[in-house]
Amino acid sequence: MQDDDTEKSGMAGEIVVVSAGVVLQGRYRLLERLGSGGMGEAWKASDSRRLVDGQPALVVIKLLPGELRLNEEANEDIRREYSRVWLLSHPNICKLFDMGEQDGVGCFQVMQYLPGLTLRQWLRHHPQGLHVEHVIPVLRAAAAALDYAHSVRRPVVHRDVKPENIMLNLETGEVHVIDFGLAAEIRSSQTKYSSSNAIIVGTLGYMSPEQWQGVPATAACDQWALGIVAWELLAGTRPFQGVGMALGYAVVESQLPQLPAPLAYLQEVFQRVLNKKSSARFRNCSEFVNQLEAYAEAHHAGDRVAMPAPVLSSARPQKPDILVAPFSAHAASAAQISWARFLDRDVQWRDEFGQEFRLIPPGEYMMGGTETVDQLLQAGFMLPNTGWKDWIEAESPAHTVRINRPFLLGLSPVTHMHFDAFVRATGYQTGAESVGKGGWGYVSESRSGVQKSGFNWKITGFEQSALHPVVNVSWHDAVAYVKWLNDTVAATGAGIRYRLPYEAEWEHACRAGTNTRFFTGDSPDSLQGFANVQDASFLDAFPNVDLKKWQSFPFNDLSPFTSPVGQYAANPFGLQDMLGNVWEWCEDFFEKNYYSVSPADDPKGPATGTTRVLRGGCWGVGPVQTRSSGRDYYGPGHRSYFIGFRIVAELSEDRRRQS
Repeated sequence: MQDDDTEKSGMAGEIVVVSAGVVLQGRYRLLERLGSGGMGEAWKASDSRRLVDGQPALVVIKLLPGELRLNEEANEDIRREYSRVWLLSHPNICKLFDMGEQDGVGCFQVMQYLPGLTLRQWLRHHPQGLHVEHVIPVLRAAAAALDYAHSVRRPVVHRDVKPENIMLNLETGEVHVIDFGLAAEIRSSQTKYSSSNAIIVGTLGYMSPEQWQGVPATAACDQWALGIVAWELLAGTRPFQGVGMALGYAVVESQLPQLPAPLAYLQEVFQRVLNKKSSARFRNCSEFVNQLEAYAEAHHAGDRVAMPAPVLSSARPQKPDILVAPFSAHAASAAQISWARFLDRDVQWRDEFGQEFRLIPPGEYMMGGTETVDQLLQAGFMLPNTGWKDWIEAESPAHTVRINRPFLLGLSPVTHMHFDAFVRATGYQTGAESVGKGGWGYVSESRSGVQKSGFNWKITGFEQSALHPVVNVSWHDAVAYVKWLNDTVAATGAGIRYRLPYEAEWEHACRAGTNTRFFTGDSPDSLQGFANVQDASFLDAFPNVDLKKWQSFPFNDLSPFTSPVGQYAANPFGLQDMLGNVWEWCEDFFEKNYYSVSPADDPKGPATGTTRVLRGGCWGVGPVQTRSSGRDYYGPGHRSYFIGFRIVAELSEDRRRQS
């Protein structure tokens, strides 16, 4: 895809669609795609000018993400990074052979082809962690590579140490650290050239406190990341958990948790390597591994037994059971991990457009509302008028639904940044721009909202940054965005299909095992910190709201209008803004009585209709609309500053990720 930065770069031509058989620079023949994602594409290739035993040598080609390939500034960043790292020569560092360039492809790196698997793949076959005797040799090799890079004349900081960037050959025991600086530089370039203010260099789960605070990465940051990798290899999970800023808060402020009891003897070592102050960590990575080994030897002295070498099983993990609600937040997270392992992918996935998705496991739950209008009124909920009786009755009857297949759901609603990329690539005009009535927006003089021709997805009367959810988009606009995604990935052979969620999928993902009014509980005030809704800040911006009709939440979420995605805490499946911020279009037609005839398995809504379903509430509605069972509906051409959308990426159990 192309964006504004492509136009500013001055680079001519169109992006070349790469596929098996394509030859780059007349010498590198692409053989097999090894993986693709936000950090670009990796291809196994043969080099006709480098022979091994008379045959073209195997290499790995790393291509930039599609949105950066024609961006001259981003390509220059990668050239500069290559000039820093290509001289690194160490037995535990993957060799960089060359930096190539080709019209329509941009810069690409040529590197050593390494047989084996990543530590992430190794971990999937040992989900409870590995014995310390088998972990230490791997850590020692990685530490040696990092310490060497930190000590050369022009020191190089990796900035993205994680299990995906450490390769292990189980047959030979060889360990290699890959992607020195590359993935971090691509991530930095994506941020700089996509109008975002915060440059995040590193993978969130492995970033040190100082990186979260915006301090440039140092050798101590690589040591911290290696400490996180070590904890994960031994315990099967990382010490700090959370999504987005919640994770950052845990890393910067929370105490280090206790290791599982069998590993408690290593706690002191990890207290130091994961110290919040970089100066209090070990002098280098190797000292950390030496200390880890010393503690392990002392613990096992006099009681040593020969541990069998870990064997990589060729058998596919057993298919997990379907979740049955109600289930706990812990069970929700455990199911995501189990299904991710079964599908050979991660719980959270970033696509080639930079969109984040969460894996939603199959589940059975009670869909719809269980309360009548009178029961809701008795519980303290307010309805604007008697006509809302039909609105509440459309949630009935509550009925059992089974979502039988896992799927990937957008971590958040589609952002302004991603919709902007679509518009720039296609020249698309939304309904609000092409139809005379326009969209909805805020008029500060009257402190009210109105519909007029000047308002659309770009102009709303209030601030909309790149990370805010796009609004003033109709169902037709959302479908056009999805079509563009599908057309783009079809050309790359990525094997992904995007669509809007069905409302049964949406409610399953929102509830995440809960059967209460909100996924936080039954009380409206339980949503504080989890949702951007009609509250005190909204009433400051809209002082003329009739509070006898329109009930507000009893707190201040500090967001009078839309808020950047992910500003509030996630639900048990790790999804952001499932309630509040913006209403979200679903695929389904709306029919008031559909629930009474809905099939139990994977319902997809009525076959025909004139309106489409919206779910989730928004920044301008109160408690009764924001419940997990709440539904709304409009014609597919309707647009409003209350409405956005979230998308699904479909999964196939038979299409496991190629790494």
